[in-house]
Amino acid sequence: MAMLAVVVLTTAVSLMVSLKRVELANDQLFRTRVEEQLRYLPREQAARLSDAQDQATGFVQRDAVRIAMEERDADGLYELAHQYMASVLAAPLLKNLSI
Repeated sequence: MAMLAVVVLTTAVSLMVSLKRVELANDQLFRTRVEEQLRYLPREQAARLSDAQDQATGFVQRDAVRIAMEERDADGLYELAHQYMASVLAAPLLKNLSI
């Protein structure tokens, strides 16, 4: 009976030690993944914003936009924005939907 108690006790301690090691390994893996995501997301966002800023700069430099601004033609400006910038705004959304 004493031998059975030793085996049960040894097995219980081994399981507890193994569970603790697995818990620590999972925690470390989780932290590593979170850190990777935190480093990746700002770079991705900067790339997207850079593209959008380039396209917005091109839009603002159009003569039709400049004229609409000078004439304070809000309807014309909205129409131009819809005409030229809709694809800029929709492209990322459509890209995410197709994946």
